Amino acid sequence: MTKTGRAAVYDAPNTPFKIREYPIRDVTTDEVLVRITMSAICRSDIHSYLGHRPNPCPGILGHETVGVITSTAHRSI
Repeated sequence: MTKTGRAAVYDAPNTPFKIREYPIRDVTTDEVLVRITMSAICRSDIHSYLGHRPNPCPGILGHETVGVITSTAHRSI
């Protein structure tokens, strides 16, 4: 069964956000998978959303996140 996650995405500046599902791959060595429970947006994110600064679209805003580690992959010693 393929794992999926959801994200709030905007397709172009000043357009409504849409909730989309994306596949989640398994973690590899020295990675962790975090289930984001909250993400804040900053003034730069707002400028991107309003189209006042270049930002690739579709886009996912928010980089100040809080979450729970759900999976890890450690290197063998």
